[in-house]
Amino acid sequence: MPLPKAEKRVFVALFCAAVMVIALVSGMTAKALVLPKTVYMDDYTEPTPDTFRMKAEITQENGMLTVDGYACVEGERFEKIDTFIVLYPGQGEKGLRLPTKMVLSEEAYVAGGSLAIGQLGGFTSKVYQKILPAGEYSVYIAYRTDGHNILADTGKKVQVNA
Repeated sequence: MPLPKAEKRVFVALFCAAVMVIALVSGMTAKALVLPKTVYMDDYTEPTPDTFRMKAEITQENGMLTVDGYACVEGERFEKIDTFIVLYPGQGEKGLRLPTKMVLSEEAYVAGGSLAIGQLGGFTSKVYQKILPAGEYSVYIAYRTDGHNILADTGKKVQVNA
């Protein structure tokens, strides 16, 4: 039995509202995943050990800031990985944690001592430069992997002209 015209309109209106809510929630979630988050530099209390190995290559093109590299402690396996890039403006206690994705890295495997699953130390971090405040930033690697609490200065700087 076909629906009366009034019921069809209600059904269509509810369907459209549901689609709009799903689109809004999806958009908000996607935006939250790509925005930098505030971190407090003094939350990282462990000095960088002599066995810490890292690499950070920075590229800026097509409006994107990308940092690719790896971080690991030589001789340690990965049990729980929590590594990301932090941009620090040079004053104050806050930095910007960039969205960072872990990737396989043969360099991390070799740098870590060729341990099983050592290649998991690779990362890539990408962010639209226009969402960052303009200025010069020091590039750090925050390493909370396997119980460490290291904020390692890569010695590199990046200029953002938002």
